[in-house]
Amino acid sequence: MTPAASSSDSDRRSDISRVWLAATLLLVPACQEAARGATALEREGVAKGRVEAPAITPPAAPTPSAGVEAEPSPGARAVARLKAEASQLVSARLVTCGGEKVVGRMPEPLLARLRTAFTQAAVSKDPALTTPPWESVLLELKFRDGKSVFGQLVREDVLRLREERWCGSGAQGSELVLTDGPSLLPWFQKHLGPVQSKEHQLPPGIPSP
Repeated sequence: MTPAASSSDSDRRSDISRVWLAATLLLVPACQEAARGATALEREGVAKGRVEAPAITPPAAPTPSAGVEAEPSPGARAVARLKAEASQLVSARLVTCGGEKVVGRMPEPLLARLRTAFTQAAVSKDPALTTPPWESVLLELKFRDGKSVFGQLVREDVLRLREERWCGSGAQGSELVLTDGPSLLPWFQKHLGPVQSKEHQLPPGIPSP
């Protein structure tokens, strides 16, 4: 038979329970505070130790500076070379647009005068906008290095020039005005026939007589 618990034992257990409960109640706030402190420290440590990655921005498109000029056109390059290296011209001839047929060869005396005229010719700032009288034929001007520039006689004193062959009546290329040079019209007419309209001998905007 189990002996009955004495009152002193019951009191002792009650005291222990009360002490344990009080200790537990005291520990809970302390643990919570410690946890909050640790969390704050962790956040602070992460904030201090974090290295911000640099923002990646796409490279800006290059913008031309005010002093940089645009790439010259094929016509402008042809005109520039012809004026600078006219003394290097070795031949001039009339050829079809594709270059498969030579229509006429310029005699040396006329070519010699043309060399001088090219160095003194003015570059036209306003295109003639006139249909060449002979659209299917080009004047091939060949340099000593074997390269050529090509021209169309737009008016009696205007040559439209490019670095490559082209056909048609479009106002392509850059123009040289041969005001002080020989007239090329008689030589063109000798090989290609008479001009069909007087407008090719007049500035644009002036009506034909």
